[in-house]
Amino acid sequence: MPDSFISKIKDLLKHVFPPPTKSFMREIDMLNSRLSEIDRAIANKAGSIHDDIALLRQEQAKIKKSVDDLRGDLQRIERIQKDCVAKIDREAADNKRKLQKLAYRENRLLQDKRFIEQSVFGQVPNYIEVGLELTNYCGYNCVFCPREQMTRPKGVMSEEDIRLVASRLGVQASKKMVVWTDGMGEVLLLDDFFDKIRQIRQCMPNCMPIVVSTLGYEKDDAFWDEFLRVGIKRIQVSIYGYDDETYKLLHGADRLQLVRKNLDTLIEKNEALGGPIEIVVGVEDFGQAFFEQRGLDYARQTELRERFEGGLKDHPSVRVIRRTLHNRGQAFHFAAPNEGVKKCFIDPYPMRENKLYVTWDLNVIPCPMVFNNEIVLGNLREQSLEEIYTSKTYLDFIRHLRTNQLQDYPSCRNCSE
Repeated sequence: MPDSFISKIKDLLKHVFPPPTKSFMREIDMLNSRLSEIDRAIANKAGSIHDDIALLRQEQAKIKKSVDDLRGDLQRIERIQKDCVAKIDREAADNKRKLQKLAYRENRLLQDKRFIEQSVFGQVPNYIEVGLELTNYCGYNCVFCPREQMTRPKGVMSEEDIRLVASRLGVQASKKMVVWTDGMGEVLLLDDFFDKIRQIRQCMPNCMPIVVSTLGYEKDDAFWDEFLRVGIKRIQVSIYGYDDETYKLLHGADRLQLVRKNLDTLIEKNEALGGPIEIVVGVEDFGQAFFEQRGLDYARQTELRERFEGGLKDHPSVRVIRRTLHNRGQAFHFAAPNEGVKKCFIDPYPMRENKLYVTWDLNVIPCPMVFNNEIVLGNLREQSLEEIYTSKTYLDFIRHLRTNQLQDYPSCRNCSE
């Protein structure tokens, strides 16, 4: 394009768009100034808003802290409330226990009052059982029996002594009661065993004689025939160990096969007669430690015991019971002593007060666990039952037993019942 043409175009544009006037430029300057003012105002406003936001955020943080504080206070209040409820529950439980103790003490005081009243008037317990130690001779040496620790004299209760015991019982001898022929000996050693049973039946006509035996003695059929006719109501046999080796180790006698033979004969003859006596077989429940301490396989012994028990289940006249280890007074420490105040003599049922235990030489003892006559309450050859049960010896014993002051009675202190 020629330069002359371009020049003409420029001249034409100058006429169409003349240069701005001074007033126009002033107006532009004013607008620019106003725009700057607006920018400054916006900047100032933005700063103010930023400050407001900062203040609002501070307020928000304060409110959040207050909420957190309130939530913490609420949690503390809930904990305090929970602690108060738990404390009230504990106090209520304590009060309940205290009330129970007060009721128990009140009951004990009433028992003591009745006991003292009976003692003052020379009344003896209303017996439901009598234990007669016909002998303390035995051919066994059982590891769980303290008989080998016994230092008291050995002997046999005579028929005359049986009559004397019955005479001391007075009218009680004619009532229905259980008579145990137990103690620290074996009654099957007695040649006059049946005569003594007949004497018991004659002197105590309504009694139910119970025989405790190992069955570990050679007896013929005639013996077992008479055994079933003489009036015995129950025989209690303890069999611990179900193979020859274990039986010998635990009982100190290699007689398991003889015991099994006698038991089978007795069961067979008893069932043939319709079961006139109950046969109770005690089996061990001594625990794993007892067997392992003696080098025995506990699992194997348990299996043999269960097999033995299973063989007795089909006999209606036979009852099997599990026996646990007992400290036997102060003889052993198989179990932890019962250190509470509730001793078997008086609580929860006064069974020792309802049982009369008499040794072969007519000593009256609290229970058969006093195997060495560590506690003798009296002797029926020299005293009546009234004299024994009102004596200082008996009253002191009961008083110490009921207050659990057993320092002078180690057999009771170590008792595991």
